[in-house]
Amino acid sequence: MRLSLVAIAASTLSICSMALAHSTVYIVSEKNAANQIQPNVAVPETSFASFATLLSHILGTSDRHTVNVQDAKNTFSLVNDVLASSPALDRSNLFSKLKGSMFISVGGVRDSQAILPTYNPTLTVRDDRSEDFVALMSDHNNYQIQRSSFREDGVTRFFDGEEIYVADDDEAFERFKIAYPEINVGVFDMSNDADKTFVAEIEHVQNTVKDFVLARADSVKHKTDYLTIHMTSLEGLLATHGVSSEQYATAQAVLKDLFAKTLIPDFEQAYENDEYAFSTFVLSPTVKSRFQKRAPPAASAAAPDTCFKDIATCENETDHCSGRGSCGAVVDTQCYACTCNSTKFLGDSCQVEDISSDFQLLFWTSVALILMVAGAIAALINLGENMEAPPIVQVPTKQE
Repeated sequence: MRLSLVAIAASTLSICSMALAHSTVYIVSEKNAANQIQPNVAVPETSFASFATLLSHILGTSDRHTVNVQDAKNTFSLVNDVLASSPALDRSNLFSKLKGSMFISVGGVRDSQAILPTYNPTLTVRDDRSEDFVALMSDHNNYQIQRSSFREDGVTRFFDGEEIYVADDDEAFERFKIAYPEINVGVFDMSNDADKTFVAEIEHVQNTVKDFVLARADSVKHKTDYLTIHMTSLEGLLATHGVSSEQYATAQAVLKDLFAKTLIPDFEQAYENDEYAFSTFVLSPTVKSRFQKRAPPAASAAAPDTCFKDIATCENETDHCSGRGSCGAVVDTQCYACTCNSTKFLGDSCQVEDISSDFQLLFWTSVALILMVAGAIAALINLGENMEAPPIVQVPTKQE
């Protein structure tokens, strides 16, 4: 009885810990010598909505994400904390035009320090799905093009691992081994779908960055460049082999090498030393939610009375989507509607807050506490039944 209660409590706590999972955000620039990791640095924590506001602030599109009045104090406090603590966001750069932004989102990460060990995290976000961050950045990129009257002199490249096509390429693994000679990549088996997808995704990412750098060299360079990459194959390795497997550990080493020796230096070398450019890495525990929740009211097939002729009208009529989302083009139509920043917000203007996830978290936390208390009581009862009562010592009275 006692062991079964303890086992149930442990599994329940594991579920609760996943519900409390966060994504870790790094904002880095190798041009700033202060990037070396610093001990005992406090890492701010924030909501996804506040992160969206922060991102629009540092990318120079604050008009895109207005601050919700209720969250204004916390949001502005976060912005100031991040600006003050992140070397890549030197306040002097805020007066310079942003030239380039690289945004990398990775799902399936259990230990962010194993992938970016030489950097301090900039902040953590209470959202564990990498697809949410990429959707936010993709929406931002699309808005930039719309705002510039559909003219974009800057270079924009987007890669999404969820849409990768893995071709039969007998030489792919040989190229992979040559690219990472110091890592024992022989643990991967190309007959395994998860291993094969990881190898293919790494090569696709490398090619995307190379293409971006070449396009940047040939561009007019009048506007900001955006490179956005979403990597999902690490989660496939995690599900197939487990977090303690050789394959997962090796994949972390490959990502560490890819980021430190290829992505960051290649991206930054595309810009002059006096040009303002930085990289953002979001390392998330998962790609998408394990529990399918109601989809947010994304810009798709909206009713006529909730679909607007242009972005400006949409933002004015919905109070900038209640400060919880952004207006975007509706698929297959000529109008615009709100896309909420999170599945937590619902409604045509993102005005409704779905508390079902908070209730679920409270419920399971309560269940875990009850089971832990029940297990402790059962353990004490069992312990008492197995112990013999100590003998009673009779002390003689004065008369005796």
